[in-house]
Amino acid sequence: MRAPFRRAARPVLAAWISALVGLAAAHAGPGAHGPNGEHLDAPGAPVNASGLARLPDGSVNVPKPAQRRMAIRTLLAPESEAAATVELPGRVVMDPNASGRVQAVHGGRIEPGPRGLPVAGQSVKRGEVLAYVRHHAEPYALGAQQAQLAELRAQRQLAEQRVQRLEGLEGTVPRKEIEAARTEAASLAERERSIGASLVAREALTAPVSGVIARADLVVGQVVEPRDVLFEVVDPARMLVEATTADATLATRVAGASLQDLPDLTLRLLGASRALRDGVLPLTFAVASARPGAALPIAIGQPVTVVARSEERIRGVVLPAQAVVRNPSNEPIVWIKSGAERFIPMPVQFRPLDARTVVVTQGLSADNRVVVQGAALIAQIR
Repeated sequence: MRAPFRRAARPVLAAWISALVGLAAAHAGPGAHGPNGEHLDAPGAPVNASGLARLPDGSVNVPKPAQRRMAIRTLLAPESEAAATVELPGRVVMDPNASGRVQAVHGGRIEPGPRGLPVAGQSVKRGEVLAYVRHHAEPYALGAQQAQLAELRAQRQLAEQRVQRLEGLEGTVPRKEIEAARTEAASLAERERSIGASLVAREALTAPVSGVIARADLVVGQVVEPRDVLFEVVDPARMLVEATTADATLATRVAGASLQDLPDLTLRLLGASRALRDGVLPLTFAVASARPGAALPIAIGQPVTVVARSEERIRGVVLPAQAVVRNPSNEPIVWIKSGAERFIPMPVQFRPLDARTVVVTQGLSADNRVVVQGAALIAQIR
């Protein structure tokens, strides 16, 4: 009977021992250690069911199944040489050979064109009438024109009557008098038509180039002043980027350029100004798309960052731009894979090469396996 009793008592004894250990841990004093050397007063690490956790040293534990779900990719990037780059602030401007402004020479009231008033984004053809400007003279000038028109009308009628009388006396009156009377009557009629047309004249506003309306601030009946910009027409496939720099020698060292965050666009340097403007020198670049003739994904006036490549070479580790992320202190870091499931943040210094790649100049060595895809997801693990 003792053997069955002992077997039955063993589970009860184990439960008592576990309860005593838990009670000791709960009431352990500062610095107390367990039988295996663990700190009994240390707070237990939170348990994550997925295994994702940030360790006290700042590294992150990512199990293999989570790595596959997050599409984590690493790369053993060797050290190499790359072209040095410099970032320049810039903005998108109109190409003067592929865009234009529509202005009124004289003031007046806006009237719609054959297709109505165009709106921003509407396609137009060169020479197409966009709107009309109906001119309105001042009351005094209008009265003077009407009086002159009435006087010319009376003179024309008298000249025509004189021509009829002279034609009735043809043969007795010299022919040169008849021709002079006819010429005078025709001249008075032409002057009358000119004055009459000026009273109801309207100016046709036509598109200077083919493209799309970039700016349209008109409504029917609006009164505009002379030289007001009424429409802006641009070719969406031809635009320029104007960047600024304080280095007067940079233009001679530019080997190529691109736009940050716009990898499908490339830039070609057209020239650099030789006159300072607000303390900096403007550089003009032509924008080219990977698909010739396609509309560019930029807008007039949009601020951009130009990444200019120089002929200077620098050594470093070339990585995709998405491999560099920011830590909570806003420092640039990359994630290094130090084990099968462990990733370590590494502060680095880098310089952009183009819209897609960067070169890390400090912080990495050739034997580091760097996370090149999914780094932003790892940085979010807490």
